[in-house]
Amino acid sequence: MNEQIKLKLRAIQIFTDAKVLTVALSFLRNGRRDLSIPLFEKDLDRQNVAKAVDYLKRRQRPLALEALETELDQRIVALGTLPNDLESPERERVTECLRSIRDYRREIPRRFEADLGYFNKESLDKTRELWDQAEKVLNQIPET
Repeated sequence: MNEQIKLKLRAIQIFTDAKVLTVALSFLRNGRRDLSIPLFEKDLDRQNVAKAVDYLKRRQRPLALEALETELDQRIVALGTLPNDLESPERERVTECLRSIRDYRREIPRRFEADLGYFNKESLDKTRELWDQAEKVLNQIPET
């Protein structure tokens, strides 16, 4: 398989995963836990998502939201690392996906949802660094 096709498939996977996570987070934040959990359960191979589903089942919504927002930060950064030389349809889809995530974050700004005092400083610093990287990616997306 040539490199351009591999890149195209990687881009499709990343923006699809990011879009589904954003929709599921919106459902959860708008009181539709019943719609969000099945979407999250399709992505249990991601550690943050698996933790979040477990937290939701234990009715620990703030911890679930924190894990999910961190996962979204990771997906934003992954989208931001896709090369600009993607072919037009995929590049446009990536940009549109980032715009929709930016709209979500403007409506519901990223913040620490839970008391994270039991996490060590190094983990919190890494989470904050990832958050900052994601914010930088979103800020670079042109307005429509």
